Amino acid sequence: MISSEKIDKKYLANLINNDNPIIFDIGCYDGRDGLEFIPLFKNPQVFAFDPSPCLTNAFKESLKANSNLVLTEVALTDIDGNIDLYEADKHPASNSTKRPKDHLIVFSDVEFSKVSTTKSSKLDTWVEKNLKDTTIDLMWIDVNGAEKEFLLGAKETLLEKTKLIFIEFSAVGDQQLYEGSCTREDILSFFEGFEELGTYDFKGNFGNILLRKTI
Repeated sequence: MISSEKIDKKYLANLINNDNPIIFDIGCYDGRDGLEFIPLFKNPQVFAFDPSPCLTNAFKESLKANSNLVLTEVALTDIDGNIDLYEADKHPASNSTKRPKDHLIVFSDVEFSKVSTTKSSKLDTWVEKNLKDTTIDLMWIDVNGAEKEFLLGAKETLLEKTKLIFIEFSAVGDQQLYEGSCTREDILSFFEGFEELGTYDFKGNFGNILLRKTI
């Protein structure tokens, strides 16, 4: 298993080993992660998703000149319809479709001041409509505590069509940044047929897991 320090975009690009990969940036915030993948390949296609217009406006100008990235303003959950969005006005990177819990303690400077309604879709529904019978090279997932709902709405796409998964977990033991957050163990139990390549820890507890499909 690789050390967490080696899990970066260049390392992932080497694992992908494809000049024309398909990459999903789920919970793309300001689009930085998706945009940083583009120069690592000859002709990648990055599909970015985020439900918060205040987050995506910052990089819409770059989309006009960059056909390699497509933005969809929707939350990816287990619901095709509308869903609540908990907003942290001064720290929008913490916005979530899940109610904050220990996030209010771990990050005491972040306040959630608004609940709005946003569009939601299952990833399986979106893929069926837009990329049917397509293999996805990498799924980069940061859904701020809504891991369970995302996984339930993306089961077919993740388990049958995706080679690499890099996913955040927002709970350790009984401590949950958001209500109902997945632990590392929850995520590992979902991905049967995948091997764990490494875990990137954040603040010594919450973090991201890198998984590769083996069957």
